[in-house]
Amino acid sequence: ETLRSPSHATTAGTDAVGSMLDNDFAFVKRSDGSFSYAILAYRSDEYDPVDRSLEESMAFVLSNSGQTKTIKKNQWGRCVRLVSRAMIQLDEAPR
Repeated sequence: ETLRSPSHATTAGTDAVGSMLDNDFAFVKRSDGSFSYAILAYRSDEYDPVDRSLEESMAFVLSNSGQTKTIKKNQWGRCVRLVSRAMIQLDEAPR
């Protein structure tokens, strides 16, 4: 689902995004510049042949059909928005 209001997400730095655990939710930047609600599937270290080093990355599932996007650590601050606390509280409210 596409981010509809900026109040639903918070801009976070690399450290805050790095504290996410598998199955945590976030908004992830799509190639068209929009942000979609996604779930963190797993983290991994990917080899960068140019730098000859390992770089941490996160793989997110973006849709029910299984579309995924992997985001390297150097892009976390630009491409991942944490779900706002207010949004979490609304979701947990009794209905």
